[in-house]
Amino acid sequence: MPFVEVGWRVRVADVSAETGLMDAESARQLITARTAAVVAVHLYGQKADLGALRGLCDARGLALIEDGAHRVDCLFEESVADFSVCSFNSVKELPAGEGGALWCRDEADAEQARLAAYLGMRVDTPQRSAQPVHLPYAFSGVPGGKHRMTDVAAAFVKAALEAHAVNRELRRAVARRYDALLRPLQPVLECLRRDYARDSALMYVVRVSSGRREALREVCARGGISTSVHYPSLAGHPLFAADECPRAALFAEEVVTLPCYADLADDDHLFVSREVARAIHG
Repeated sequence: MPFVEVGWRVRVADVSAETGLMDAESARQLITARTAAVVAVHLYGQKADLGALRGLCDARGLALIEDGAHRVDCLFEESVADFSVCSFNSVKELPAGEGGALWCRDEADAEQARLAAYLGMRVDTPQRSAQPVHLPYAFSGVPGGKHRMTDVAAAFVKAALEAHAVNRELRRAVARRYDALLRPLQPVLECLRRDYARDSALMYVVRVSSGRREALREVCARGGISTSVHYPSLAGHPLFAADECPRAALFAEEVVTLPCYADLADDDHLFVSREVARAIHG
């Protein structure tokens, strides 16, 4: 949405049929002389192929933006992207109500982001008031809003960091148990193939034919199991509905997200799997 707000036109690339991640060749076909950047989304905890997209951007002088809402690796690893963004929403890897982080490869970009995030000022209130004679306001001339996390939200993120690695491993274990329990339902139901050495396993997503999906969700709902659909194809969004993305459209019609969190008990795995199997077998 920020791109639309500043007047940029957004083109939507199609995805890989296996993973739902951006397909580099589809992105390449959309690039024109007016293209400024490519946004790669790490979906469900899977990591997009940043290497292929980095090569695509370098060949054409484009910025690469990494959307890390479903994994926070850019906080711990050096990214090949020019910009990396993380989300600290309450259902993300580092839950904190609302908030996020932006990493910039270039320090000049980082300085511009800091100015834009705090009213265009070079000195914020804690810095100004850190001494008895407060520092003067330091306006930069850059327009900005107030787009920073609260200290309380940041404290939640800091606390979550301590358990991040453990919780990620627990979610991976949850996903592996689901894989084993749901494997007999193939090919009617398909589990996304995951590289659990790299995957954050933030969400556990399965695919069923569109004709069966809502019936499956209804059976789960009657059993007290919440499900969701992550996500509709952006090609169908009213603001972006100009590109055809048949693989993304099919994904949107078939995916179902099952409960997946670090302390999901074995009995809960079994119950969810039994209800899913009951829905599949009728």
